[in-house]
Amino acid sequence: MSVNKILVNNNDSNYTHSIFDISEYTGNSYSTLSDALDDIPQAKHKGGMTIRYVPTDDNKYVQFRYVGTSTANADFTNVANWQGVDDVPIAGSKNLVKSGGVAKEIGDENIYGFYLSVINTLIADEDWGVSDYIPYTQGSNVNWHYGGAAKSEAYLVTYNSNKTKISGFRAKEQDGRTLLSSKSEFNNCSYIRASFRIHTENPYVTIGSSRIDFNKSLKDKIQIENLAIEKNAEEIKIENLAIEKNAEEIKKVELLTKGTIFSNFGGYLDNSGNVVINDEWGYTDFIPFIASTTVIWNYGGDAFLDAKLVTYDANKNKLSTFGANKKDSRTLSGSRYEFENCAYIRFSFRIKNTSASITYDDDTISVANGLNYRVNVLESIVPKQFTIPACESYPLWEPTSTTSNYETVNVRGQAQCSLSYNAFLAKYYDVYIGENNGIVVRKNTIGLDASGQYSIYEYDFIPKHYNRTLLLSAGMDPEELPGIFGVAYFIKSLFDGSVDDGLDYFRKNVRIKVIPIIDA
Repeated sequence: MSVNKILVNNNDSNYTHSIFDISEYTGNSYSTLSDALDDIPQAKHKGGMTIRYVPTDDNKYVQFRYVGTSTANADFTNVANWQGVDDVPIAGSKNLVKSGGVAKEIGDENIYGFYLSVINTLIADEDWGVSDYIPYTQGSNVNWHYGGAAKSEAYLVTYNSNKTKISGFRAKEQDGRTLLSSKSEFNNCSYIRASFRIHTENPYVTIGSSRIDFNKSLKDKIQIENLAIEKNAEEIKIENLAIEKNAEEIKKVELLTKGTIFSNFGGYLDNSGNVVINDEWGYTDFIPFIASTTVIWNYGGDAFLDAKLVTYDANKNKLSTFGANKKDSRTLSGSRYEFENCAYIRFSFRIKNTSASITYDDDTISVANGLNYRVNVLESIVPKQFTIPACESYPLWEPTSTTSNYETVNVRGQAQCSLSYNAFLAKYYDVYIGENNGIVVRKNTIGLDASGQYSIYEYDFIPKHYNRTLLLSAGMDPEELPGIFGVAYFIKSLFDGSVDDGLDYFRKNVRIKVIPIIDA
């Protein structure tokens, strides 16, 4: 029988819209439902009827519906046969609602992967969830069971009727907290939202005698799984970056099998494995070493003890060295101690020695092939001329006077740009710090200038896969503004979308270290 079918007694003032008002009928309030039922006369018992009365401890009506059909006093006064009726849906309540139906489970609206902070913001954390707004009844104690260890950053937050934050409680104890209604945080409170641990078996809150469980819906579970997938995607991305980094090494190994060495020119390797600048020498990249084989090191020309062949372990840590102590070449037995635990070698060679090579038994790897390969690649991607794009609104002219500012002037001697040292760096360099278009930019302090007043800064522009390093500097004297602005506009052209084959080569292949102003 529906509520609409309950007998309407238009002649009985105790019925209001088919609801029997016990307090109106008797003039009493009641401490329990059982007491109220006892005051309903047998003659008014109806199956499916709805009643209301005023509780002794509250001046607000409560409402119940009889779910039975028997009018016998024993059945009618049994509170187990009565179901509460709420004004509005209450999270976790199994009561009927005056608008019809049963209150929706609050768990359907939970958010997973976050907790509430002290300032009522959602903070990402895959181990936590946040409930929807839960109606709060004034004077009700709250048992907040979030589960697990304390977390001072996670909160239960209280709100007024407009859902504006009032205050909050932190998860500062193991598993949960009991929050008394007398706490000031509950003043004017109409709603609460609670943080809880997702992996706790059954997190919940109780408001008075009503319990609200944070049950996960299928949608919520999918959301949690998606968080795990996103995290895994980041790990895959990192792995892919490592794979890309190794791709060049793989390419080098493949070229080695074809008798090619990637080489560098303009220096030789010393006894520490460091590069010593020298126009007549070059040195190779890391070459995989074949254990226990005889090595013929062909560097060419007269003996030069300073130039070395260096051995390395599997982690590319230096082990030992051989010097170029004979004319043209040396034959090195693979059984020598210098090759113990050797996984790679690098060797120095004279650039003019067109037959410079390394031989493992009968397998000769030529430096000349590597040189030709590198020259061909550079000629194919580096233009014959490279021009820095014209400056937009700051033509570069020698300054008419030296000041503590960085200033350009036009042909009439009128200043067009005047910047302090730090403002100059902020305008032309600091704006790129971080990652921009695949280039990581860092700012480093390398000491003070000659005056001892200003820090000298180095800006490091690092592409993901670079094979050259270039150092640029300007401003040895403060008056040298064309150089200072010239370097600044060259860097600007790397990031402003300028279309140029030369710029593209620098963006992808060259690590650039810039000291914008040496003497501030």
